[in-house]
Amino acid sequence: IAEVSEERLAALNRAACEKTVPEATGGAVSPRMKMLFSKYERNSMKMLMSLKKEFSFSLFRPVFFEKDIAETGKYTLPLPDGTKLVVGGVIDRVDVWNDGETDWVRVIDYKTGGKPESLKAADDLAPLFTPATNRPHYLLQTFLYSNVLLPSAKPVAPALYFLNHKIENPLITVAKKPLNDFTPLAAAYTEGLQRVVAEILNPDVPF
Repeated sequence: IAEVSEERLAALNRAACEKTVPEATGGAVSPRMKMLFSKYERNSMKMLMSLKKEFSFSLFRPVFFEKDIAETGKYTLPLPDGTKLVVGGVIDRVDVWNDGETDWVRVIDYKTGGKPESLKAADDLAPLFTPATNRPHYLLQTFLYSNVLLPSAKPVAPALYFLNHKIENPLITVAKKPLNDFTPLAAAYTEGLQRVVAEILNPDVPF
């Protein structure tokens, strides 16, 4: 995509959008639907240009799109009472870069709304699991996917791609630094997730 011209990307994007309209509407296109698809075309073009810019300087290259985490093996979350919760999901994108010695893995989670988020301290994941209006909830999912990949791939870097924002580097920042490897946070994240899930499933705790 880095080598494709903006004009070519625009033409491909328009063709894809024009194909989508009759498929989504069954052929009947109202004025409102035309307006919505026009917005869809603009937003998808904005995303394509962001990807073009990213891959023009990024050493990472996509290896998987919409990867079912079940393909990596069944992921279970042990709970305090001894039961195990089977976790499923689909990773939007997995990138890999080899520096000659190590395969660096990057887990990309696409977001159509919201804004970039970060953690203030690497040793404090409490905000993720504490109800609050400013809770960085977007991090939960990409952290989970990074945790799923960790047994078979290290290092793994979680990343968020906000489609409505121009982002030079999608990596999540912790203590104002890019989180290049989730491994040091994995144990604390798993512990916090176990605690919250156990509370949700506990009939003695009001939901």
